[in-house]
Amino acid sequence: MRRTFIEDIKHQYKYGGVHIRLLFINISAFLVINILLMLDQLFMTSGVFASFVNALIVLPPDFGSLLFKPWTLFTYMFAHIDFFHILGNMIFLYFGGDLFRNLLGERRLLYTYLVGGIAGGLLQITANEFIPFFMERSVGGMIGASASVMAVFIAVAFFRPNAQVYLFGIFAVRLIVLALVFIAMDFLNLTANDNVGHLAHLGGALVGYLSVQNVHSHNNFMSKIEMWGDRKWAQLMRIFRKTPTMRVYKNTQTKTPNYGRAKSDEAFLAEKKAKQERIDAILDKISKKGYDSLSKDEKQFLFNQKED
Repeated sequence: MRRTFIEDIKHQYKYGGVHIRLLFINISAFLVINILLMLDQLFMTSGVFASFVNALIVLPPDFGSLLFKPWTLFTYMFAHIDFFHILGNMIFLYFGGDLFRNLLGERRLLYTYLVGGIAGGLLQITANEFIPFFMERSVGGMIGASASVMAVFIAVAFFRPNAQVYLFGIFAVRLIVLALVFIAMDFLNLTANDNVGHLAHLGGALVGYLSVQNVHSHNNFMSKIEMWGDRKWAQLMRIFRKTPTMRVYKNTQTKTPNYGRAKSDEAFLAEKKAKQERIDAILDKISKKGYDSLSKDEKQFLFNQKED
């Protein structure tokens, strides 16, 4: 049976992969923001909706303001106002994200996108606060997925530097060459008065580069962040998980208590060693194949481990 347009959108969102979901979120945010700004003009509300957008979405230019709007460190990386801004970012996210997830996994793609956006935003704010050139500029807030997309693209380029893409379907260019060109352009335009967060782009690029260094090692930069993020997410889910009701039943039979023999030091150490070996094996699997390669039992085992 042929799917309707709405059914096809739902199918793409559900089965298209993380990069497709990120596209949907960005495009939805773009539409909502522009509708709200249009309502300001239609009803001449003196910027009421624009103030709402600024409060909930736009990343402020200084740490003082960020303290009162910490959520914007996440929301800004999904927001766009200009059509060509979102078009360029989404094209790179679509093609770069698809290549990324096939090479490194979907979970790693999501973390790289988020960490790249956070690092880029923080780097730009730090420059606004401490570098004289940026301190003297009258800058507003920041929106856009550019730092996040840069992190994803640079990660792929340094992981598979010899892979080729065809510009305009004609010119074959190695990914690493394209990546170095983008990095050089942002670096050379740091002082350009073009309202572009070039330093944020470079922050995202640095995250992408670091994320694929020693990628199969437990000490990999992004693997550590993935593990930390997964543990925190599991802890958060436990908070909202319904607590089972305790019931007391009367024991109608008298049984002799069975006290198990206390474990010897050797047994305890052997059990601890076996548990650590399993944790190491799971971490190694994540580093090589991504979090999504874990079985249900492996994920549950990982979530049940308490922090030291």
